[in-house]
Amino acid sequence: LDFSIVDLGIGFHGNINKNMNLHLSPKDAIVWAMVENQTTKKGGTVPGGLGLKLIKEFIEKNNGKMQIVTYNGYWEFSNGRTTINTFSNKFPGTIVNIEINTADSSYYFLESEINPDDIF
Repeated sequence: LDFSIVDLGIGFHGNINKNMNLHLSPKDAIVWAMVENQTTKKGGTVPGGLGLKLIKEFIEKNNGKMQIVTYNGYWEFSNGRTTINTFSNKFPGTIVNIEINTADSSYYFLESEINPDDIF
């Protein structure tokens, strides 16, 4: 099962560089965003910086694939390996593509969802 999310905004690097006062290339901005607790969110009660990390962890366990394109930066995680590249052409925004292995019959839970009193 493949699905993609597309945003035609300023891209990872534009958002990160603007909000964090950094000067990252598009591919380096993707790498920055994949680190747990890295977020451009300010204030509020809902923490940020977990979504991409959790999706990557699921993809790794599921033997799926995750790809991110932002401007000319490319990041891919597949078969336990990360590939990072720069394209010669630019995409005006961000694409996140997720490939879920539907042949995987395992069940996955967040640690916070596991109840040790409910093992049967």
